[in-house]
Amino acid sequence: MTGPGSAEIAALLATALHDAIAAQLPAPTGTGPGATTLLFAAPGQPVDPVDFSKGNAVANRQAASLFVDQVPQPGAAFWPASYQFSSLYSDIVGSARPSSALTPDEAALVAGRVSAARKLVENSRIGTVGGAATTYLPTDQEPVSWWDAAAPHWSSLHTPDPVIPPPAPPNPPPSWEWKVKPRKPGGGDPDPEGPPIIVRPPEMSFAAVSGDPGNGIQVGDDPAGKGVLPPTDDLEAVPSTSTDIGVRLDYCYVTLHRGWLDPLWFRGPGWAVPGYPPRSIAAGDPTAGNQLLPATPIGFVAVKNVAITADWTAGDTQLALEAIGYGPFHLAGATFVPVDGDAQAMATADDGGARATLLIPGVQVLMWVCEIPQPLPPAQP
Repeated sequence: MTGPGSAEIAALLATALHDAIAAQLPAPTGTGPGATTLLFAAPGQPVDPVDFSKGNAVANRQAASLFVDQVPQPGAAFWPASYQFSSLYSDIVGSARPSSALTPDEAALVAGRVSAARKLVENSRIGTVGGAATTYLPTDQEPVSWWDAAAPHWSSLHTPDPVIPPPAPPNPPPSWEWKVKPRKPGGGDPDPEGPPIIVRPPEMSFAAVSGDPGNGIQVGDDPAGKGVLPPTDDLEAVPSTSTDIGVRLDYCYVTLHRGWLDPLWFRGPGWAVPGYPPRSIAAGDPTAGNQLLPATPIGFVAVKNVAITADWTAGDTQLALEAIGYGPFHLAGATFVPVDGDAQAMATADDGGARATLLIPGVQVLMWVCEIPQPLPPAQP
């Protein structure tokens, strides 16, 4: 009997992860303002524990804060925008003022809330470590050591034998496709008599680009020389033809805490931003275009020890050599291991496929948990 294919396993994985963290979500999943939405990364974002474990708690907090200080572009997947959430929020609160449509008493109330929100931002700033005399707004995470693969906070998840998955949570599940760069990165053809096929060299860490002066990888560094995570918005999507797919992984749900964000003011009425009509900053719909804040990240799901077992076709085996990602997963350090130990069978697999497991080591951020903001600004200037 044929097991689940790409569409079924994608829906099953999305539903399983949603169900695993549903009890911890601050609001039900949905598509409107105030609801929680789950956005898969496209593909996952690998992390290097070294970036967050420098032996200095202050530097570690800064590095982790900068990593999670992201905003998604509009859409049903998490594509990071080119600016930070803390910078966007600071600009909004710094420019906000009472709407001219308010009564004097209402305007005074809104002005007081705006002033309090500004003071909270300024009082929360922390000096950066090891670089220029600048400041940043910390975003704390729980658990703090979520990036540590040896920590005890991981739980296991398995999409097992063929089943009909229940309806997936809002937003379409990730399509089970190979994410391939238009250029072939090299690596040569696999030797059927040699060791397991290396999908992505493990020495390439693909560390996320950060502004942290202490992590050794800076914006503008040469990707080939530094192992910087390449941009993914120019990847080609190639459908997978393999079948009977199953996924095992360990996951950790991480919540974000921003002590500098004033929800009473941010979600309240009556304030405006000159030059920005209502709904131009946030439309209340994460898929709508022409907005700066489609969704606010409030948590994410990190995964490790990813193992994808399938009847891999010869076409998919070859695509794996060129791919950056598969489905929602990044392939940094991935290795094919034949289930029956026969590498020759993998190299010569026909359309029926050869049973093997794709092992992806390390930790990567697979999915972001976001809150859909109300339409912003809420009023006309």
